Amino acid sequence: MHSGCTPSNGSRALAIAAVLTADALTRDRTAEEIGRMAAFFTVLGDTMALLSFDPQLKRCQEEFNQERL
Repeated sequence: MHSGCTPSNGSRALAIAAVLTADALTRDRTAEEIGRMAAFFTVLGDTMALLSFDPQLKRCQEEFNQERL
């Protein structure tokens, strides 16, 4: 494998943290509860990704939040 294609230690640590977190969050949960949590975190992550790529969206969100106060 090309050395530039191997994951860094930071990536490995992040993957391990994700697995351990998922295990802790899903312990003693039903399949339905796990599915709902997975859907929520997918939407959360997708929204964060969109906001990170478009600063204008983030400004609109901040303005919206200020108007609600």
